[in-house]
Amino acid sequence: MLPVYVPGRGAVDGFADDVGMPHNAVRLVVGLVLGCVLAPLSHVVVAPTSRHALNTLLGVSIGWFVFDFNLVHSLVPTLLTYGLMSFAPRELIGPVASAVVFMHLIACHAYRELLGADIIWDGAQMVLTLKLAGTAMSYSDAVLPLNQKTPSILRNQVTAKPSLLSVLGYVYFFPTFLVGPIFELNDYLAWTDDAQVAPVAVILPKLGTLIVCIAGHAASEVLFPIMTMDAPPYYASHAFPARFVLQLAATMFYKFRFVRFIRIFLQLFTLLSFWYEFSDPVQSTNKPITDWST
Repeated sequence: MLPVYVPGRGAVDGFADDVGMPHNAVRLVVGLVLGCVLAPLSHVVVAPTSRHALNTLLGVSIGWFVFDFNLVHSLVPTLLTYGLMSFAPRELIGPVASAVVFMHLIACHAYRELLGADIIWDGAQMVLTLKLAGTAMSYSDAVLPLNQKTPSILRNQVTAKPSLLSVLGYVYFFPTFLVGPIFELNDYLAWTDDAQVAPVAVILPKLGTLIVCIAGHAASEVLFPIMTMDAPPYYASHAFPARFVLQLAATMFYKFRFVRFIRIFLQLFTLLSFWYEFSDPVQSTNKPITDWST
């Protein structure tokens, strides 16, 4: 495999070796934390074109840090989908693009499961696939007769072909590129058009929850390692009720491993002032992402 230059990754991999954790997992966490650190930069630029460019630059940079050459698995499907949006019959774009990107995703998973590949980019590929398929379908849906359009189609349809830069900004939008969540292209475009800043009263509570989740995960790794707790010999001399309570504690702390990721991107969205509030909270499909866990 060709050597690649990724700034700072040698130190991250060295830390992973020191603590006995997989390189890929640590790179992913560092990428998410970098997103939080860099998120306030979005407020430096106001023009939509500049925000698309900044999102693309930051998303590609973080993606290169985590995935290096495997970043091509995001670029090729994106360019292919945009090519279909530019030249294919509009009513066919959604089905054709969806079939192509989903076949690519299935091949990625087969590569990992059947050939034992040590990859981490297949998770980001799922996010990418849903974004591209959704955008292609929304672009096709816009030409449907009005009587065939559901409220969801009317809300999410893409009536005019977006620019390539805006699609790249949407795909590489760095808070969601690595682990999601998924949202519609129209929501992203609305955010880039309407620059705003989340109140401190919104940012600080979510930041506090994020710190608690990170601390809880650290405690689970140090005090309650799940693999050790699950082993039959663990506290074998203790009575069953004591072992049961200890294993419950391990499981509860272990949940912080996953909640931490959720809270990281919730903090990202708040720092970006993206979707921290929404004009119509009754629409559950477009519920503010920062309210999902409340």
